[in-house]
Amino acid sequence: MNSLSTRLDIAPVPAPHRTLIYGIPFLNDMAAIDAFLCVKRNTHEFPRLVCNGCVCDVEIAGVAGGLMSMVWAEISYKRGEEHEEPFYDVYKAFTGERGRGEFEKWIPHVS
Repeated sequence: MNSLSTRLDIAPVPAPHRTLIYGIPFLNDMAAIDAFLCVKRNTHEFPRLVCNGCVCDVEIAGVAGGLMSMVWAEISYKRGEEHEEPFYDVYKAFTGERGRGEFEKWIPHVS
């Protein structure tokens, strides 16, 4: 990754990661830390996710609504009803609200 990103003059993703919630804004670092501590206190275990497949795609800034230029691969997981309440608990910790309807848009993945 480092060799390719240097050659192409692009920033590499620092490490693979799991995405649970998209686009959560924070006023400051302390607010983010507080949200993580709330999740740690209240969410003891997130139900196991089962692999669903792999997706690869490209986004180009300014093309078809693309916000940035990037290429990625992600392993997607099946979303089940056992994930709904824990998802909303985490969502509430980060946003202060339950965010009804957000679960249906959630695509659990590692990218």
